[in-house]
Amino acid sequence: MSAEPGFVVLSALMRVVVSVRTSFLRVIFLAYIISCMEQKKTLAFILTFIGISFLIVGVTYAVQSFFENRYQPVCQEKLVQSLQRELFEKMRTVDLQSYDTESYYSAITLAGECSKRAVQVVGNFLDLLESVLTLALTCVSVIGADWIVPVVAAVSFGFSFWMNQKMVSGRVSYDTSVKLKE
Repeated sequence: MSAEPGFVVLSALMRVVVSVRTSFLRVIFLAYIISCMEQKKTLAFILTFIGISFLIVGVTYAVQSFFENRYQPVCQEKLVQSLQRELFEKMRTVDLQSYDTESYYSAITLAGECSKRAVQVVGNFLDLLESVLTLALTCVSVIGADWIVPVVAAVSFGFSFWMNQKMVSGRVSYDTSVKLKE
């Protein structure tokens, strides 16, 4: 079970990076470009800022992709295996008469599902952390901005919320129709 602390810490750090990136893209990036246009900065300066911003954001997306598609699945599998190994070690000490009972097999089945549930609980907690951090960073960024930035941020968040609701309702209806077919 040595992979868990590092995995949880890296997952939390990844969520912090994603929330900072999200806040940057939704508020700070646009506010800075609007500010540069108001201050009549040169087009080359604005395009340089956009290019550097896209480069940094691209790197964060690459790191996130590596983390979610390479590192995270391996660590999650290690975590599930270590929990199942502990369960197996405890099962070895059970009396032989217990093997034939229905409650024993039910407990084994539930324990197998619980090991995957632990990974989901950590993921859900980190999703909440990311959302709260993104909201806090965005609010702090909006407080010192021009009047147009809060308006654009509100529209952006409203559109994002609407899109998420549409995607969730589509997923729920798909999951429901798949379960009905079974």
